[in-house]
Amino acid sequence: MKKIYLTLFILFAVKISTAQLTLTKAFNGPVVGDVNKENDYDSTTAISKVTGLNKVWNYSSVVTGTAMQSNTTYTTVSSIPGAAAAFPTANLASFSAPTSSSTSYDMIKSNATNEETLGTFSGTTASTYSNTQIYMTYPFTYGSNWTDNTGYSTGTGTNTTAQTSTFTVSGTGTGTVILPGNITLTNCLQVKLSGVLTATFSGFQITYTVTGFMYYHSSQKFPVATFSYSKMDFMSQITDNFSFSINNNLIPNAIKENSSNVSFNLFPNPVNDKISISSEITMPKNITVSINDATGKLVRTEMINTDLCNTIDVADLEKGIYTLTLNANGFNSRKKFIKN
Repeated sequence: MKKIYLTLFILFAVKISTAQLTLTKAFNGPVVGDVNKENDYDSTTAISKVTGLNKVWNYSSVVTGTAMQSNTTYTTVSSIPGAAAAFPTANLASFSAPTSSSTSYDMIKSNATNEETLGTFSGTTASTYSNTQIYMTYPFTYGSNWTDNTGYSTGTGTNTTAQTSTFTVSGTGTGTVILPGNITLTNCLQVKLSGVLTATFSGFQITYTVTGFMYYHSSQKFPVATFSYSKMDFMSQITDNFSFSINNNLIPNAIKENSSNVSFNLFPNPVNDKISISSEITMPKNITVSINDATGKLVRTEMINTDLCNTIDVADLEKGIYTLTLNANGFNSRKKFIKN
């Protein structure tokens, strides 16, 4: 009997040690209030692109880059004036910063099996994809694979702007990722993206060829590390580009050089219905405001344009202590307030 128990134990241990990470909607699917923060890094040596089972990807030698921290914030469609009418089937919107002066949102249809981009909404302008973009399917693991085509066209005649792309996403590896600061993550999933995007505007054409890798770990919803190589062909001139980023949650505090706080005040505090945000410095134009209750539960998130409004309606919140967090362009700061 002891031999049987020992055999079962060994089989169970082997099964656990060889288990492969699977991305699921429940854990990896973005929801309102999520902010994916990525810190820019660069490399002076060759970057490993090896694929397969039980690999080791050592990226400990990458160095802090010069670009600002990239934040992708997920918010409600209803918080963007005009977006719901333009994209009636969208149930999620995302905004990436830093960005251009005009705020642009990706409009997303999220369900149990797919994350699908329906188009973009900027100001009052909607660009609806005639062929929508599937950018993730669930469940996804080693060996998963799909190819998706997307495209749109706007304008007429010489003012036409059009874009088409074909991308393949594959689960190409499992293994260990090593990051700066002696961070070692085992049982990671490598996801490879490769494709071609062609854009035309006013008679000119640009072609991008992209190969990228994302690494997922069970401790984080979003990738722990991402890098890509791309080539841009414009009028027979070839431009190469490389980018490498690491999930901000994994960066030791000592090297979070791109994160800084915005000093701000809330008034009135305590508050009955509307609370205002003020600062002695010029705040970024577009700010994501998140409110959590005393238990840490997210109860409100919205994007505000500080040129137009700096007031949040909290009349519907129950009495208690809350934390208000500002996120924008690498800034992240929070303060508590009391709701009467």
